[in-house]
Amino acid sequence: MKQYYITEESNSVCVWNGKTGECVFQISRYVDGYTGYEQAVAKCAELNAQ
Repeated sequence: MKQYYITEESNSVCVWNGKTGECVFQISRYVDGYTGYEQAVAKCAELNAQ
């Protein structure tokens, strides 16, 4: 089971640590023309790969 997962809020995206229940990475949905969601997905994958 992956430890980290993503939730989408109305204007931001959070990466949560499933074991501790804390948000370890939060970003606005729209950053510099990229969607924050894409960055959150990348961060989540990076954390789960550790």
